[in-house]
Amino acid sequence: MGTNGTNVNLAMRRTDSVAARVIMFVTCVALAIGVVAVFLILGAVRHKAQSQAASQALEVIEAFRPIAAQALAEGDLRSLDAAAKALAASPLVISITVYDLQHRPLTHAGKTPLPEGPPVWVPTGSAALVTVGEAGANSRVMIAHEGTTVGMISFVFNSRSLFSPNVLSFLPIILILLATVGLAVPLAQMFANRLVSPLQELLRVAQEVSGQRLNARAEITTRDEFSVLGDAMNDMIGRMDAAMRRVQELAFMDPLTALPNQERFIRDVRDMVSRGADTPLSAIVIVNMDRLPKIVDALGEEAGQELIVQASERLQAAVAHVDKLVRTEICVEHPTQVARLKPTEFGLLVPLFTHSSEAARFGQMLVSALNQPFDWREHKLTLGAGFGVAIAPHDGTDADTLMRNAHLAASAARGSQPSLRFFTRSLDKQALEQLSMERELRAGIEQNQFRAYFQPKVDLKTGEIFGAEALARWIRPDGPQIGPARFIPAAEELGLVGQISDAVMRDAAWKAAAWAREGTAIQVAVNVSPLQFRDDRFGQRMLKLLEQAGLPAFCLELEITESIAMEDPARALRLIQPLRERGVRIAIDDFGCGHSSLAALTRLPFDVLKIDRGFVQGLPTDRSGCAIVETIITMSRALDFEVVAEGIETVEQADFLRQAGATYGQGFLFGAATPPAEFIQQIRRGSITAA
Repeated sequence: MGTNGTNVNLAMRRTDSVAARVIMFVTCVALAIGVVAVFLILGAVRHKAQSQAASQALEVIEAFRPIAAQALAEGDLRSLDAAAKALAASPLVISITVYDLQHRPLTHAGKTPLPEGPPVWVPTGSAALVTVGEAGANSRVMIAHEGTTVGMISFVFNSRSLFSPNVLSFLPIILILLATVGLAVPLAQMFANRLVSPLQELLRVAQEVSGQRLNARAEITTRDEFSVLGDAMNDMIGRMDAAMRRVQELAFMDPLTALPNQERFIRDVRDMVSRGADTPLSAIVIVNMDRLPKIVDALGEEAGQELIVQASERLQAAVAHVDKLVRTEICVEHPTQVARLKPTEFGLLVPLFTHSSEAARFGQMLVSALNQPFDWREHKLTLGAGFGVAIAPHDGTDADTLMRNAHLAASAARGSQPSLRFFTRSLDKQALEQLSMERELRAGIEQNQFRAYFQPKVDLKTGEIFGAEALARWIRPDGPQIGPARFIPAAEELGLVGQISDAVMRDAAWKAAAWAREGTAIQVAVNVSPLQFRDDRFGQRMLKLLEQAGLPAFCLELEITESIAMEDPARALRLIQPLRERGVRIAIDDFGCGHSSLAALTRLPFDVLKIDRGFVQGLPTDRSGCAIVETIITMSRALDFEVVAEGIETVEQADFLRQAGATYGQGFLFGAATPPAEFIQQIRRGSITAA
């Protein structure tokens, strides 16, 4: 039943214990009342016994006193002794002692010896007083004859013999007490059951609800607080029942488009796979609408959701149309299912293909239908959908494998032409290679395998090396070095390019600082990645690196791409200005490839403008390229920028740039990037001017 059911069972057992405690409490109260009553009755009996004992003792005293007075007056001690012994023989009397006025015992009779010492005298004329205690009843009285005191008598009576209580006289009272206690138990049980029955009813309903029986209702007619609580519980259960029904509907439905969601889609794929041999070929299609995220971000949330709804409707209409053309005979009974898997990702389950070529035709027609422009809010929009297809059972015999392979095909289709890709084993191999590359990249970062190699920058007029650009190389201990063309795209996709750039920048700064301390201070240019520059602490980090490495600021040149710098010129100025004030040189890289405003460019404190290799490759035969390069050089002179041309590979390119007025150049014509030791040896052979 689970935790809730266990808690309800415990609560019901606690309810039974509540009834038991009520019964026990009432019974204990009845017993306590009975015990108190018994003690009160016994006290009354005891008091009555003591009163009777005192009364009987007084009768004995008053009978013996005149006899003793007469005998003492006449001096007849023999008669006094005989009378005392006769009276002491009675079970009521323990002992009798008669004293004269000098406190001397004249006679003693009884079952105890004569007390030692003189007696405690009582005042003359006092009345007889009987004291009843545990040992017996005691009394001392004066003896007078004709008004003259002649002695004193000391009596000790047996109080038990004086009074023997009659228990039978109290038997009715005892029976009444027992009857009262006997009736208290069933009455208490009835009261307890009536008290806890509404609570037990509530717990019964709670137990049924915990067992997923939401049709249970509490029936309480006490018209008190429990009745109100029962009505509230019934209302709550009714709401829960309605909510659960709604949740079950929404659990497998996308709330925005009302299409099946990813959970439902995967379940349907599993159902399809489970039919196995009974089912012909089926296709799993992943549809990525690549342009939707940017359009949605630009439109805002509300308009973006409206566009997604319309895009889903357009997808459903296109699927229904293609279904009728390709799967004419079976599309009515077994239509293609459309589902929304992610915000801009949809899934299609196309059952019952007769041949894989039919699936290819289906996909091609769907691409053509869906990528047609459509009108939305007076705009012409194209969804730019990419399609990845996995065929069952060829590409997988379980839902997870089919979904994975369809996603791999969709990833391969992203940004490609045509935008339809079927899963192949090569895609699986590429995915495994990508996973392996990711693992190796992370290990390389942790083990400091990314190093700076240095490509010389040359004065085009003199041919002398004046500086270098630090380029990233992956130096693996178990294989050859890897150039950035292989690992940078993977690092960018995995979000690791920032960490690699940091490692290369640190390595270049420490190497340049070591050379400066050895007397060879050269300018080292380092590329700044977009991730590095988008960090608001970029300037602080660069200044800290200079301090830690001990590198003179003029030896460091930071190359920032034109497109990154122009994203937010005001922010770029805020980050660059403190570095330039310290003496760090700033270069704008890949100039001409972006869409910068010349007005914005003039406000940024750049020192160097680098001509992109794309403009250099066509020199000197490409007239357009020549015109662009000459314009850039002329503009740089006017703005007082140094000009560095990248990618120089031929003498003709170097000659044209020199004649056009470019100051510096780099490229394979002057040397490829080399390890630090080789580069500094080249400089120390005298191929660099004094700094």
